Amino acid sequence: MPSYVRAGSLPHKRHIQFRRPDGGLYAEELFSTKGFESVYSLLYHLRPPTATLDVRPWERPTLLFAPNDPLKNRHFKTRLLQLDGGDAIATRTPVLGNADITISVAQAETPMEYFYRNTGGDELLFIHRGSGVLETQFGDLAYRANDYVIVPTGTVYRVLPSSPTRMLVHESVGMVKIPR
Repeated sequence: MPSYVRAGSLPHKRHIQFRRPDGGLYAEELFSTKGFESVYSLLYHLRPPTATLDVRPWERPTLLFAPNDPLKNRHFKTRLLQLDGGDAIATRTPVLGNADITISVAQAETPMEYFYRNTGGDELLFIHRGSGVLETQFGDLAYRANDYVIVPTGTVYRVLPSSPTRMLVHESVGMVKIPR
């Protein structure tokens, strides 16, 4: 039997008309990366989520990774990287990667003035130091040093640091699964 988590005002049943106090309808959105096969969320919006004001691609330079052949042990001292302060997306600096994953370091010192959506795969953020809030369509999630935060594909979010936040960002092509 699936378990459901409810937050905020919701209709008594799923997939029925749900009216706002002014009589208009809330816009229902089914959010999932695998349809009804996997975990999904029903979100209710004041306005349809398709009514966006602006969508811009993130123009990231092409990444070329050197082959690690033969396989060598490495020690990356990412704390020594000097990153210019900015937001959590603009300061991403790739360190490792291949066709399946890119691992970057980011230094979030300013709040993101925009929302970001990775449509290529899940993200795993490891917070080295700092604290703040990850604002998403699911609600706000506070973070602090040593937290792991999984951001599923397609989640709209922005990072609002309350103190300078150093993070290790894993951008996966597929789904990030939590071990048992």
